[in-house]
Amino acid sequence: MKIFYFSEDLSYPFDEGIKKTARNILQQLLKYHQVAACSKFGKDNNEWNLKNIETNKLLLSSELKKTIQYFKPDTIVYLSSASATFASFLRMKILSSYYTEARTVMINLQPKYLSSLKKRMVSLIKPDVVLTPSVAVESQMKNMGIKTEFFPLYTKLSKFNKKDENTDKNVLRKKYGIPKDKFVITHVGHINYGRNLEALIPLQKSDNQVVVVGSSSTPEDAPKEQALKEKLKKKGMIIIDGYVEDIQEIYKLSDVYIFPVVYEGGCIGVPLTILEARACGTTVLTTDYASVKRVIAKKDPSVIISDCDNFEAEIANIKNKKYPESDGFNAVKKLNEEFLLKLNNVIAG
Repeated sequence: MKIFYFSEDLSYPFDEGIKKTARNILQQLLKYHQVAACSKFGKDNNEWNLKNIETNKLLLSSELKKTIQYFKPDTIVYLSSASATFASFLRMKILSSYYTEARTVMINLQPKYLSSLKKRMVSLIKPDVVLTPSVAVESQMKNMGIKTEFFPLYTKLSKFNKKDENTDKNVLRKKYGIPKDKFVITHVGHINYGRNLEALIPLQKSDNQVVVVGSSSTPEDAPKEQALKEKLKKKGMIIIDGYVEDIQEIYKLSDVYIFPVVYEGGCIGVPLTILEARACGTTVLTTDYASVKRVIAKKDPSVIISDCDNFEAEIANIKNKKYPESDGFNAVKKLNEEFLLKLNNVIAG
């Protein structure tokens, strides 16, 4: 099939969930379909058939219109960086107006608040189908009468795996300046208050070492974020700020990957870091966030769900090997298979 794919930000580096997912979906579509892709922020990429086009916030652009009309797609796929906002639905409608014969598939990764008026307006301009990894988006869209399909997200297993499981953790810890003799608890993602990182402070004690790896997408000069970083550092946490090319090494040097996010706007519906950590064989301790239980925790006993207040007790349980080890790589591999099946079925209509 001929697929036109648009997502606002397909620029390097890919170190946060929305950009990673936008890239992963494009790369998978290219394997099975004839694809033309465009973005607003980034560079032309011949390998991905990707063209960067300057356009306004609503994607009103004669160049974009000509590109779509010339390609004559069977389906237009739009992954909005802003997720399920009213403006995103309006942008989807504008994209579809450039070639009205195409089916429209919109991918929304996070829920967004819509007023009653905006819900009614979205119902009038709705795409043919919405794809989402968020149980909240799934419920919201279905209540608005929009055909919605739930799917897990894709993990790049060529990078996140246990192939180097015999690599000495101490070698990796030395590389990143992390103590060799500590029980290492790691979190990867934006350093901001929406991630509930202060819940990790009680874990930074005795033989524990909490490590937080930030994202290059987090503004470095934001005062609140800087204050949070300093607070975490003063408590003894190690902050690795900025892009880490071999992020899989961070998972592999860790004893536990921890995900303390509670606010559903703090991350996409299925946190990729949880899937990446499990693919690398690292135990995960997480809140009951969004779609985590539905997608992975029910299938993988090494994904442990807990309230933040019980994190200390659960860390003790993990140290005492209370939970059985499971094959995280194969669990994530099966999710990839589910993802591809659902994506291609929705594309095919």
